[in-house]
Amino acid sequence: MPGVSVGVGVSVRRRRGGGGITIPAALAYYTFDAGDTLSTPDGTGNGYTLSRVSASIGYSTTAAIGTRSWASGNLTGANLPISPSDPYTVQAWIFAGPFSSASVRLSGQNLIADGNANANTQIAGVSLGTNPPVAYRHTAVVHTGGGSFDVYHAGVFVATVTGVNTFTDFQLSLNKLAGSAVDEVGVWNVALTAPQIALLYNGGTGQRPPNVPAP
Repeated sequence: MPGVSVGVGVSVRRRRGGGGITIPAALAYYTFDAGDTLSTPDGTGNGYTLSRVSASIGYSTTAAIGTRSWASGNLTGANLPISPSDPYTVQAWIFAGPFSSASVRLSGQNLIADGNANANTQIAGVSLGTNPPVAYRHTAVVHTGGGSFDVYHAGVFVATVTGVNTFTDFQLSLNKLAGSAVDEVGVWNVALTAPQIALLYNGGTGQRPPNVPAP
């Protein structure tokens, strides 16, 4: 089975599911299992580390996958080598307790915002008008070009939205309120397909890309 390039001179295999569906290698991926209070390593080995903004990074031992999730201390990282106008995919498992929320941001603006503090899910500044459950929920956003985003919850397509937030670069950051947690944040420099998103969700147990160690 041939390798695939992730854009940094590294070739890896794809993770295969039923029916020959494969998950491609991620460009950047954060499991939060290391538990470092100063930074969060990129699980792909590509070096796109997330670092604390101010307070030390805190973790929860209740995770969607693996042993830890990110629970406190806002994070920011390097500018990933993706143009915001190009196809890409971002996923996250977000837990939002009552009156809380968490978000994955590009260039300081929300790409994925989930939680009861928002009263709904927002994608690129557009409200979907759906209240998230008080539990980990898998959200994947596929940018297909031209500011259009296909949104998936729990491995199932739910909507296509045209974002109102203007992303000028791919500076990745994470922001949250107390009472929420984030796990398994992944970035791909390709638009994943619906079957690939479903394989990442994996019936609720989750699955990591092939260039990230399994839990």
